[in-house]
Amino acid sequence: MNNYDMETIGKFIAERRKEVGYTQSQLADLINTSFKTISSWENGHSFPDLIYQKDLCSLLHISLEELHNGKLNKKKRVIDTTLKIFSSVLLFLFILFLPTFIYLINYYNKTYDSFHIYNI
Repeated sequence: MNNYDMETIGKFIAERRKEVGYTQSQLADLINTSFKTISSWENGHSFPDLIYQKDLCSLLHISLEELHNGKLNKKKRVIDTTLKIFSSVLLFLFILFLPTFIYLINYYNKTYDSFHIYNI
C-alpha cells in the first residue's frame, strides 16, 4: 500500500461516509466488518482489503478509482450528471409528445381512408 496516501484516503472515506449518512458502526455492519476496521481506514492506519472495496464503493457512491485516489473525479461526475439530466429530459419529451404523435397517426389514417380513388 505504499503507493497510496493512506491519510488522504482515510479522510476521504470518513467524509463520504458522513455525507451518505452512515455511522462507522452502520457502515461496518453493511460490509460485514467491525467499526474498529472502519476507524482504522479513516485514520489512515490501514487500507480496505479487496473483499470490502466493491461494497464500500457502492455504499459510498464512489468508484474504485476515486477510492484509490482519495478524491472525487469531478469531470466524470459532471458528465454522469449531464447524461442523467439529458436522458430524463428526453423521457419527459417522449411521454409528453407520445399522445400527440398517436393522435396524428390516427388522424392521418382516418383522413387517408376517407379518400377514394375512382378509376374512370
